[in-house]
Formats: sequence, C-alpha cells, structure tokens
Amino acid sequence: MEAARLAQTPEQSADAALVLEAVPDPAVNATAERLCDEALAQDIDPSQRARLLALRSHLAFYAGEQSRLDALSSEALELARTANDDRALADALRARQEACPGPAGRAERLDLATEMLGLAHPRAEMWGEIWRLEALVESGRLAAAAEELPRLRVAADRLGGPVPAWHHDRIAACVAQARGHYPEAAALSRRGFERMRPVELAPATGAYFALQTALAGHIGLTDEMRQFTEQRFDPPPRFATVSLLSRAQLLLSANESERAAASYRLAGPIDEWSLPAFFVLPGYVYATLACCGLGRFGDLGVLLARLDAFRGEHAVGNGVAYMGPTELAIGRGEAALGRLDSAIDDLTTAVAMAESAGAAGYVAEAHYHLARTLLSRSLKGDRERARPIAIEAARTIESLGMAAYADPAKLLLDQLNDRGGLSTREMEVAGLVAEGLTNRQIAARLVISERTAQNHVQHILTKLGFTTRSQIAAWASRR
Repeated sequence: MEAARLAQTPEQSADAALVLEAVPDPAVNATAERLCDEALAQDIDPSQRARLLALRSHLAFYAGEQSRLDALSSEALELARTANDDRALADALRARQEACPGPAGRAERLDLATEMLGLAHPRAEMWGEIWRLEALVESGRLAAAAEELPRLRVAADRLGGPVPAWHHDRIAACVAQARGHYPEAAALSRRGFERMRPVELAPATGAYFALQTALAGHIGLTDEMRQFTEQRFDPPPRFATVSLLSRAQLLLSANESERAAASYRLAGPIDEWSLPAFFVLPGYVYATLACCGLGRFGDLGVLLARLDAFRGEHAVGNGVAYMGPTELAIGRGEAALGRLDSAIDDLTTAVAMAESAGAAGYVAEAHYHLARTLLSRSLKGDRERARPIAIEAARTIESLGMAAYADPAKLLLDQLNDRGGLSTREMEVAGLVAEGLTNRQIAARLVISERTAQNHVQHILTKLGFTTRSQIAAWASRR
C-alpha cells in the first residue's frame, strides 16, 4: 500500500500492484484488486500488462468470477507470448490454467503444461509437472501418474522450501490413495500437512481434510481422522460449501448421521451452492454419497441429473483426493432410489473404469455395490451373478485392509446364502411380512411386543440390503 502511494510512474504503480498475490483471504484480495485495476488503467509496457492481467485473473478465480477468467487470462497469455518475457509468460500460463477447469479443460491444461515445461526454469518446471499429474489422475491414468511423480520431486527439490515439497506430497498422497496404497497415502498426506500449515494453513488443511475423507470411506476412521469430526476449521469463503459437503460424508463414515445431516443442511439449497470450478464434480459426488446415507432422496435425484454430464470421468479435485469413477457415485445413488436396472448398468461400468485406472479400492467398492444391487433386484440369475462378484470384492477388501467395507462384505456373502444370513425368527418374520401383516399384527401372531417386531423387520432390511417391506415380501415369497 505504501509503495503504491509513493509510486510516481505507471511502471512503479504496476510494480507496487504486483507485490501482492491472490490468496484465499478476501480482504487482501480486495486491496490487490484495487491496485491492479489502477495500474491497468495506465499506459504500461506489454510485459507488465500481461502480468497484471494474470494477477487480475487470479483474483477473479478466488472471487468465484469464473466467467471473467477466460477473457482476462486469454488477453494476458496473448500479450505474454509476444512480450518475450518468460516471467510474464509463466504468470499468464498459470492464470490460463485456472480458466480451464474440469474435464472440458483438460486437453488445454495439458498443452499449457507442455508450454510451461518449455520455459526451463525450476518454478515453471514444477507447475508444468503439477498440471500434467493432475490431468493424468483426472483421466484415470494412475500408473502413468506414479511414473511421473519423480519428475515433480526433482523440480520441488530444486526450488526448495515447504510449498514445493507440499505440492509433491499432496499429489503423491492422492495417487497412492487412488491406487489403494493407504498407509503410504496417509503418511505422505501427514508430512505435506506438517510442511505447509506454518506457511498457509487454509490450503494445507483443505487438502489434508479431503484426503482424510477419501481414506475414511475405505479404511474407516483412524484416531487421527476422528479428530476431524470433532474439530472445526473455517475454510476460505470460496471453499465453504464443498467443505460442508465433504464433512457430511466424513461424519457418515463415523456413523454420526445427525451431525452429518446438520453439516449438509448448512450448505443450503443445491441451487445456491457455490463450488470452486475445479471442485464441482467432487462436490457433487460428496453430496450424492451424503444424500444416500441421509435418505435425502429429493436432492439425490437432482444431483444424479447433474452428474449425468460427467459420465466417463473420474472425480478428483485439483490433485488432492480421488473419489472414483463418476458412474460409481451415480450407481450408488440410483440404487438408493430403487432404480436397480440403471444402477447395475452404471456400477458395471464403474468396475471397468476403476480396473482400467488401476484404482484397486474403487474396483472393490464398485464390486460390492454391484453385488448388493443384484441381490436387491433378485431377478432370475441375479443371485448367481452376484455371488462371484461379492467373493472378489471381499478378497480385495481384505487384501487392501479396507476396514470400512470388511463387515458389510462378509454380511453380503451371508445374504447370498439361501437364508440370507437371517435367524430362524427373522425368517419367520419375513414370511409374515410377505403375507402383508403390519408390525402390530406380526407382534400379535408371534406374541411379542410391537417394538420387537419392528426391530426384527429393521434387522431383516439391514441384512438383506433392502429399504422397503415390499422387497422383503418379494424375497420371502420366492422362497
């Protein structure tokens, strides 16, 4: 601010504006935006103008003004390419990268990465490698990403310092988590968090929280993860919604449905959600899984319609956590809504996508939900098809240490036996449900309390993976 006040020439005004960087703090960005706009209003050389336009584009990115990014970043890049200034070009390339979010922008981001790597500077090399790795993970090319990681490590080591090291650790943790290497992912994530939090707490915590949430979905909650269910942190305003949605999913992993529901409600109505452009797909996946667990079927229908545009893609937000093929979330949501035929088709696709990606844990997850949905549908041949799928899921779950799925996988195998894992009394209750009796009538017939009858019915629903009494009736009638 003082430098800007003392500036005597347009060049000095531009230099003063470029001292500040776009950060998650809206107050800092407001000052940077004013200084930037004042400098851009003056007659300055193309190199400085390109850098100022790039800064202005970064500020728009943090403000959620995605519609402005295309024009600002395009103008910055065009100027920088003709200015013969590598620093300006690097700034403009970073701005343009932010303007190309999600699957639609992936091809351009890869081109930008190649151009950045051509600048032959350690910092440019680091960013080029980061963009390549994020695009590879997003494409489901996990083996290629693992092979590329050493190059990022070299670039980070050349630069030195905690921020480059954190970028390596967060992406390496994401790749490890996606491939089912859970202890390695947890260790890398922790190391990166410890390196980054003294420098910039918000991005350090956000990346660490996302990775922990993804891990909890497969290996359950460790003591360290459980701390995240007890502690609250205030993310930057731009990331508030996605933080609430992911927290709801984490709380469901902790079997805290009431707190999960509260976190989801705080996100507000779907049409009012504000999701960072690079986190739209992961945000919808978090919300879909939360709605499945919370029984918010109205919202679930809306989310499935929005996810339809992302079919064939992998849900991953900016190289911090992998959430599997989009079809996995869609299939789970469809199953929760009783759309069993569509769910089976999408879960079958999810298995193939996860296998192609080398995402072993998501292969097991998709296998489990596919077998469970086949059992729920129970058409001719479904049980026979489900049994080997469930066996394969259980094997992978055990080999990877997927504690969150261990008991459900065993229960599913029990359900695929003739009795479905039901006790003699539960078989009797299932038969009475098939006769159309209410809980009160079942209680009278068996001379038990209505509450006990209700509990029996709930246990049957849980064991068989059903959600309605009519499914119990159909299952029992077939026997």
